[in-house]
Amino acid sequence: MVSKANLTRAIKDALVGVDLAITGRRAIREKVERALGSSISDQKELFKELLQKCVSEINDEDSDETPPAPAPTKKRRAPATTPTARSAKKAAPVRKRAKKEKDPNAPPRKTGLSAPQILSDKMSALMAGEKQMSRPSVVKQLWVLIKERDLQDEKNKKNILCDEEFKNVFGVSEMTMFEMNKLLSNHVTAIPKDPNAPKKAAVAE
Repeated sequence: MVSKANLTRAIKDALVGVDLAITGRRAIREKVERALGSSISDQKELFKELLQKCVSEINDEDSDETPPAPAPTKKRRAPATTPTARSAKKAAPVRKRAKKEKDPNAPPRKTGLSAPQILSDKMSALMAGEKQMSRPSVVKQLWVLIKERDLQDEKNKKNILCDEEFKNVFGVSEMTMFEMNKLLSNHVTAIPKDPNAPKKAAVAE
């Protein structure tokens, strides 16, 4: 039997790079079993519980921080083979790259999961008229509504019993958190890039 800690670690590894909108629970379980080298068919309930927990943690990652740019790799100069070449290189002025000044008042750039997306009309109505929100923000607000409306099944808190408004949005009367995450993909769309947006200026030398 696989320990809870090892199973959690394997699930998190299996979710890396996975599109939850098109990948089912069974496919993830098979991926986990391959990684562990053993079957977890006798631990299906524990697997479902840990999978939903890991998916929830992924949705909660709503960081506005932009990852730091990697440090530039220093290039080693090839040694001059002749005195003339050495003299020419010594005489050549060293060109310095112009430093790009950061605007301290500029808002943090939204990337990845934290980037705002366009909501469908039905989801917009459920989100109090918001037209654009990041996916993690939508999930958080959905859970606020679920708890406010007491939509969780008392016998099994993993199940969500949809009210009329939730049924209108998701098209089902009951769903799990994992299923809600997949159905959400029908209601969020990436904002198209502006073809007329100015391109990044080349770094001055």
